[in-house]
Amino acid sequence: MGRHECRENRRIYGESSGFILWFTLQLEVAALVVLSVFQPFECLLSFCPLLIFSSLYEVHQMVSSQKDMLLLHEK
Repeated sequence: MGRHECRENRRIYGESSGFILWFTLQLEVAALVVLSVFQPFECLLSFCPLLIFSSLYEVHQMVSSQKDMLLLHEK
């Protein structure tokens, strides 16, 4: 497998895992809104996973930007 193909595969994998984290975060926000309307106490309990997923997403974005910078530097 060529070097360019490896880079392309890493880029595609990074984009798909970023989308999965983003989509999960959107589901958490939707669940939080629904729970806040129907069951305010459980809304507080679901706030912790939301913080966890949002921080995971931020870390993923940071790592992706670092990988992009490294790939540009390799060229």
